Amino acid sequence: MERITTDEIKKAMSVLGKIKGASFKGEMEYILEKKGREGLKILEKETEKLGYLIEHEKIKETEWYPVGLRIVSFAAMINVFDWGEKELAEIAESSPKVSFIIRFFMKHFISPPKIFRVAVPKMWERHFNIGSLETADFQMTKKDGYAVIRLKNFKLHPVYCFFFGHYLIGTFKLTDQRFKEIAFEETKCMFKGDDYHEYLIKWIYK
Repeated sequence: MERITTDEIKKAMSVLGKIKGASFKGEMEYILEKKGREGLKILEKETEKLGYLIEHEKIKETEWYPVGLRIVSFAAMINVFDWGEKELAEIAESSPKVSFIIRFFMKHFISPPKIFRVAVPKMWERHFNIGSLETADFQMTKKDGYAVIRLKNFKLHPVYCFFFGHYLIGTFKLTDQRFKEIAFEETKCMFKGDDYHEYLIKWIYK
């Protein structure tokens, strides 16, 4: 994965949107597991070098923070740990498990149909005050299924497009224990000239 440039970080930080602190918990847990508290300190020093100090353990889950800090954090991880798509995918897919917001929705919208048809836009609104998420199509049988998810009015950085696709996978894995295979494809992207981001999610049951 290519390193995120200083100009790209500044552009992300100029996006006028905020994100809930809960969104940083998954990456903090992953870093502590893989690199320990010393690794977390090294990462924080790197974010300070990039111009935007992120102190993960001081972040409050229910408070709002500049959405561009997600890209600062990704850039720091790539720089100091030489992490790439594998690690970012693992962080994204594991993050929903430690999010109190996602756990709340899992209690009330436990099945895939309810998650896709009802909870998707609500989950986005709980995490972000910019952009919107909707389910454009959803089909499910006893053997498999697919959904089309659209993310509108949200253009942060291409690395987030990749991260969010895996975050969706991690979220939907929590809705059903029968998944044998589940994968996504970003079929439309604002960084490629489209009006919105679109994710096609397909799965096969055991």
